[in-house]
Amino acid sequence: MHKFAYGVIVAGLSYLVMIIPLASGQSLVNPLWLVLSFFLITIGELCISPVGLSTTTKLAPIAFTARMMSLWMLSNATAQGLNSQLVVVYTKINQSDYFMYSGLVAVVIGIVLLVISPIVKRAMKGVY
Repeated sequence: MHKFAYGVIVAGLSYLVMIIPLASGQSLVNPLWLVLSFFLITIGELCISPVGLSTTTKLAPIAFTARMMSLWMLSNATAQGLNSQLVVVYTKINQSDYFMYSGLVAVVIGIVLLVISPIVKRAMKGVY
């Protein structure tokens, strides 16, 4: 559970990193900022995905494992669909604010996951 939460936090940090080059006010920025952001979001995803897949297979009844894995993948597709709607906000507000709000929401969710992880671990005793 901690690895999942850390992955969400690191993914949020990838958005917050993008505030730094935007704060300069220049139209051209060093592309290494984008590389750093992609690197962080990739590390976050590498922490989130295996934990989610593993937990899904461990918690699902044997007869429903394939369905639950499909639901895990569907949740990712749903998140991407929501993101495609949220990107409309990008054109309506300041770019720095967009990245700040997106990053802060992810970091706060990650911190909440860290706080509730002992409760989740107790509930999953014997399973995980």
